[in-house]
Amino acid sequence: MCRERQTVPLPLKRGDEMKQKLVSIIVPMYNAAPYVARCLDSLVAQTYPHTEIIVVDDGSSDESGAIADRYAARYPQVRCVHSENQGQSAARNRAMRMANGDYYLFVDSDDHIENNMVECLMAACETNAAQIAVGFYWMEYPMIALRRPMLPQRVWNTEEALSLLLDNRRMENFAWGKLFRASLFEGITFPDCRFEDIYAIFQVFARAQRIVTVPQRFYHYTQRRGSITNARGLLVKDAALLNEMRAAFHYQQTQLQRQFPDTVWDAHNNEYMSEMLTLLSLLFVRKEAAAGYTLTPIDLTKQTFSERLCYRTLSAMVRRRFHKEITSKEKEMVSAGNDLS
Repeated sequence: MCRERQTVPLPLKRGDEMKQKLVSIIVPMYNAAPYVARCLDSLVAQTYPHTEIIVVDDGSSDESGAIADRYAARYPQVRCVHSENQGQSAARNRAMRMANGDYYLFVDSDDHIENNMVECLMAACETNAAQIAVGFYWMEYPMIALRRPMLPQRVWNTEEALSLLLDNRRMENFAWGKLFRASLFEGITFPDCRFEDIYAIFQVFARAQRIVTVPQRFYHYTQRRGSITNARGLLVKDAALLNEMRAAFHYQQTQLQRQFPDTVWDAHNNEYMSEMLTLLSLLFVRKEAAAGYTLTPIDLTKQTFSERLCYRTLSAMVRRRFHKEITSKEKEMVSAGNDLS
């Protein structure tokens, strides 16, 4: 049953047409031995019966490959292939070339999903004639799980969904947590870089006419030290990573403006979050490593009171730590129209 506590279940379309459609679950894997069994257990337990699970071992040096091989030997819907380490994008792209499904679902090997995720998202797509179904997630830290915001059950058109994606708060750019019609990916691959989802997923959304949101948390997003975005810990982001994130968001906004010139594509929230992550990192990074970080003046007029307060507080703490006066340009941008009253 498609149910989460305090949510209204979707009506399921249980006809033969839905049951016959194949969902390819794509799992890129690299050195995730402590998590792989939990991930694959959640995939083979799906209530939707017509799935194939494609695991691409991206040159793991731990026991991840052996664990996945055991699942492939036990479950006929599981395939595991091994390759030299080429990165997550290459692993996903290879899996898509192998896939036979009508739909794609991406799951990272250190995460896991609720056992009704495929059934509920398939029902949402089929019932609403949608090409993408978006579910929501838990952010799981070692000692606590945080509930991330959800959108209501609704069908969105292309530009509405792209605006939400660009805002990147309630509908985020992750490939995982969403069910995609496979045909949307024709000619689209994940680029060989970090933040590959930001470069690729908006292109897929731009091809979809109907995107449905399902207000249930199906996905468990594991936060751990040593992952791509948490290489230096859960609080400190590498300076190069933050610069690459800014570049990815800029590319996304530029391409959307070019493709939909009559719409104003506002990325102020991505600029805000990039600066907040930079400020937070500067509070914890070693002082000798701080020179690589770049702070960019931002306009806070569209942020909430609490967001402006957080930004000003972190800015003051960083200035105090490094005994550095804020530049006149920064003063102008921060103060213009951003009174806390």
